[in-house]
Amino acid sequence: MISIIAAMSKNNVIGKGNTIPWHITEDYQRTKKLTMGHPIIMGRKNFESISSFKSFKGSDGKKLDKPKTLPGRTNIILSSNSDLETGEGQLANNIESALEIANNSPGSEEIFIFGGASLYNEFIDKADKLYLTVLDHEIEGDIFFPEINDSIWKIEKSQKFVTRVLECEIRYEFRIYVKVV
Repeated sequence: MISIIAAMSKNNVIGKGNTIPWHITEDYQRTKKLTMGHPIIMGRKNFESISSFKSFKGSDGKKLDKPKTLPGRTNIILSSNSDLETGEGQLANNIESALEIANNSPGSEEIFIFGGASLYNEFIDKADKLYLTVLDHEIEGDIFFPEINDSIWKIEKSQKFVTRVLECEIRYEFRIYVKVV
């Protein structure tokens, strides 16, 4: 099964300037819980944004020997750059090779598409399930999640939440969509 996992605003923004323009701890915890033990496929820009690749510095500010990957998952980075340093991640130069690596990895009964926008667009028709965190806010951004076609996808489960970040109330919803066609 191929699943897409993403967080987006109600106007489909998923990023701005190659970063996520919000931080919701519960979303990160959910993402970790859902993807742990499964292969994740991500694009180069997404990998660079989460791996500290550009600076090669860890969260403690110390220099890293190699870029970080997300632990407990097979990290598959899709890039046409065959010299890309992926640390413990595996490099794939096309979608077919990324899926082949994923299918031969632990937890391959569910493969997660981890972003960014070009991969979401590529896989939206191939996916079986969508795990989305949808903020009840319109956010300014330049990277968007594809439109969800209601004739193809139905919400299987939905939970609404409210959290506070720096005196601001943020409303969001965890949604699971399943393909109906």
